[in-house]
Amino acid sequence: MTIEQSSLARINQRLMSFISPDLLLAFSPAQLNKEKEITKRERALIKKIRQASQLPGQGEESLSAEVDSLDIQRLGFLIKKYEEVYRITPFDEQIVALIRSIEGYKNPKIKGKIEELKTSEGKSSVIIPIFTAYLRLQGETVQVHSVNPYLTERDYKNFLTFAKNLGIDQEVGLLDSPYNKEVLEKKIVFGL
Repeated sequence: MTIEQSSLARINQRLMSFISPDLLLAFSPAQLNKEKEITKRERALIKKIRQASQLPGQGEESLSAEVDSLDIQRLGFLIKKYEEVYRITPFDEQIVALIRSIEGYKNPKIKGKIEELKTSEGKSSVIIPIFTAYLRLQGETVQVHSVNPYLTERDYKNFLTFAKNLGIDQEVGLLDSPYNKEVLEKKIVFGL
């Protein structure tokens, strides 16, 4: 095991202690993902999602057992809101990461699969805000953890801007202490 793999294993073990394995979505700067290429099916989903972000409410047939027409509409809606707030259009690779995250969330055979992206590929700024909002729309309680207090606060503030636009900002909290019950009762919690 290399030093990088050992460090990654320790980080993932720490993440596992905080996050339910059923909803685990961890990111690493290491490029270990062998499924990096965008498949034909994923390209078709990207097209449908981009159409849904421009024409909300359009019904689309399912292109995947896990990603259905409601997911396409939700992602389209969230991407449109994200673009309104940040004036940034997610890249295809970021949308693929969102698709794979949704598939991991919905498919019991691959739940807990770790999606890995390089540094500066939009994990904190694009993928986590949109996927967190998607999970909240599914009725989930979401905890987003980082090992760095600065990044935790930055990501919380970044998400709060998006949450305000979605009308869910009252559900979001920053965990400054593991004993802060008020924050722990929130539906979306950012913490260490």
